[in-house]
Amino acid sequence: MCLRFHTENRPRQRQSRLATALALVAALALALREPVAAAAAAVPDDAALATLRAATRGTPLLRVTTTRAEFMANRARFDSSGVYLPRVDRHAALITVSAPRPEDAERRIAWPDVERIEAGHSRIGVGLLSGLALGGALGAVTIANNWHDVQAGGDGGLAVYVAGLLVIGGGTAGLLIGAANPQMRTIYR
Repeated sequence: MCLRFHTENRPRQRQSRLATALALVAALALALREPVAAAAAAVPDDAALATLRAATRGTPLLRVTTTRAEFMANRARFDSSGVYLPRVDRHAALITVSAPRPEDAERRIAWPDVERIEAGHSRIGVGLLSGLALGGALGAVTIANNWHDVQAGGDGGLAVYVAGLLVIGGGTAGLLIGAANPQMRTIYR
């Protein structure tokens, strides 16, 4: 009887532990949640809209951060109702059944949802040059350590090959890091 009692309570104990863990995670998520209503911005006046238009003119990269998501674009349009970002069609069709609708051309973000707008440019070039320089320096050290083999024609060919891979790998890594980390400045908060 005692053994039967323990086996009947185990699922209840597991459910109790699971419920406690879920309640703890939910309480932690609520405690760490940012106050969304405090971050929402008011509708900017005409002078602020003109300043935004001037700050974003000629800027190759824009980031609009909302209460729910981040949007990247290369241009934006501002008016008193919100921010309009062009939609990017990542899966463009060769043959379309109907003409595109005007409301599909832009994404409207209302001003109360906008937390901040940032403008900037990509650092692809700087990242590429930095990666090539680092890869070249490591490649030069590799060839310098094996210089006698390179001159003798022994295993030095492998050192030259490894040095070339270091330069290419450094350039690729720098390119990816530069593309992932654009230089941005906040123009609206």
